[in-house]
Amino acid sequence: MQILITTDVELWPRAWDLSPREMNRAFRRYIGGETPGGAVGLPFQLQTLNTHGLKGVFFIEPLFACVMGRAALADVVGMVLEAGQEVQLHLHTEWMGRSGHDRLPGPPRMSVRELSEEAQFDVISLAREWLEDAGAPSITAFRAGAYGADRATLRALARMGIPMDSSHNPAGSRGPIAPGLGDTPCRFDGVLEVPQTVYRDVLGRERHAQVGSSSRQELAQAMDRAVAQGRSVFVILNHSAELLTADRERPDRVAVRRFERLCEHLGDRARALPTAWFRDLDADALMAGAETGSLRVGAWPAAIRYGEQAYRRLL
Repeated sequence: MQILITTDVELWPRAWDLSPREMNRAFRRYIGGETPGGAVGLPFQLQTLNTHGLKGVFFIEPLFACVMGRAALADVVGMVLEAGQEVQLHLHTEWMGRSGHDRLPGPPRMSVRELSEEAQFDVISLAREWLEDAGAPSITAFRAGAYGADRATLRALARMGIPMDSSHNPAGSRGPIAPGLGDTPCRFDGVLEVPQTVYRDVLGRERHAQVGSSSRQELAQAMDRAVAQGRSVFVILNHSAELLTADRERPDRVAVRRFERLCEHLGDRARALPTAWFRDLDADALMAGAETGSLRVGAWPAAIRYGEQAYRRLL
């Protein structure tokens, strides 16, 4: 089984009409993770992965360049490539109509699936063009913002030669790609769908494997049980601002420690739980993985999460 540590790298300003100075501050906060209490964003996360010899996939959202400029995008891409990690394509259509760019017509959309297939093709093509012009190697995987893809998205990806997608979250996709689709890799319209991995906690609630919302013990137990089930891939979600508090004003010490311990765990168990990039994946091998039921984790890992949440509130 291969582990995909996927990080969505995105600028998410508190308002869309910020001054250039405030937008630059948001850029440093959401992507660099810079706060008075320390920086825990993209540079920190890249360094931590590399310290433990892990591979990470960074889905970079390029449309923020319509207001920040293409040089800022090139800086982000360069940071990931300099660290020897993989760049793939993320997209938030909320940026449409924000800059007067003739290839980003308004109004803004909450998800790409609100667009026609042809409009999806156009905006994804533009995003890929900007990302590759910023230095990214040829894009082979896509993730829609807010998991908002649909079958038209996959058809658009197939038309432009992007062979893989990771936009489906069985625990919360806005636009399900297929009714009842779980978290097993499958192929639609010529595109390999590699969904977000989900598990059920002790209360039976479905949760996706995310750094900020799962205890390290839940993730570790879910990975072990996925191996036992014969799964081929396990997808973990992270964000460039994941390790900040909800107000984005300081490092979230619980999330930081969780990320560090997760990377330590995967580094120590590299033979049993090897990390991978999308370009490492073999579609036939992924599709040959066992068709299985839900992953379930025990009471103790969930209790740790509840304890961490309580501690966060006290902080």
